[in-house]
Amino acid sequence: MNPKISVIIAAYNAETHIRDTIESLLSQTYTNLEIIIIDDGSTDSTSNIINTISQNNINVKIKRIENNGVSNARNIGINIAQGEYISFLDADDIIDNDFYAELYNQSNNKNIVCAQNIYNMYSLNNIKPWPNNLKLQSDFFKNRICVYVWGKLYKKNFLDENMIRFDSDIKIGEDFLFNITCLKYLENDDVEIINNKERFLYRITEQSLSNKVTLEALKNRKHSADSIYCIIKEKYNSESALYIYINTYLKTMFIKLLKEKQFSVLFSMLKLESENELKLSFHKIHSLSISLKDKLFVSIILLLINTIRITL
Repeated sequence: MNPKISVIIAAYNAETHIRDTIESLLSQTYTNLEIIIIDDGSTDSTSNIINTISQNNINVKIKRIENNGVSNARNIGINIAQGEYISFLDADDIIDNDFYAELYNQSNNKNIVCAQNIYNMYSLNNIKPWPNNLKLQSDFFKNRICVYVWGKLYKKNFLDENMIRFDSDIKIGEDFLFNITCLKYLENDDVEIINNKERFLYRITEQSLSNKVTLEALKNRKHSADSIYCIIKEKYNSESALYIYINTYLKTMFIKLLKEKQFSVLFSMLKLESENELKLSFHKIHSLSISLKDKLFVSIILLLINTIRITL
């Protein structure tokens, strides 16, 4: 028999999509699945839906906890999982019925297995392939498929032996930090990236697209970005660490806040940079392998940071 795969779903007020997600798992051709649903203190009908489904499916396990965030819920799922492999789904994801069979069949006994083809699911009638992931960059940590934990298999003994868990203090950017922490303990050839034909679909709801960045969310993202920077700097080099810091946090967050006219949060972001050990310098920006346009843009950000540092 093929090894057991434990699929962990952290669910909070997921009544709209959770049934579709579970049914897509129950229809998998890879039958040795353990489906673990951590009900993170839902206040809607999520509990009733998943309890009803579990009564008729012995491989569906439910654990209800007090609401404490997705990282804590996933960690509990990892701790109780019985599978050789761990996989994560969000409560609104849908996968084709051969997805896990294809993922395992091409796993080559690696500690992490990644599906290369992920699809944005804005609605059932508008499915778009994930841009920029068909041509992988040589450095895995620089590729977008490293940002999220879904669409992957992780060997449980690898996670346990290296005590890898999600940082429960981080509410935003926890997936990327988890993957970067995994890379810290991996050899270069211990990640299998498969060109999967079966689709992994994820939804982006209107709510997630329109969420404003709060000061607390900014500090969470900053904490995650700093942790990732330190790991990459230690395992690879300072230039790679700075490249990731700029492209996944500094530039991205600056543009988002500017477009949404969240000027007070933007100022707080720049102030946080000015108060901490400065990662940037004009010399470092010039030496990065980024476009001239990005170099100029990041230089402007650094100029603003330095201005705040001097004036405050």
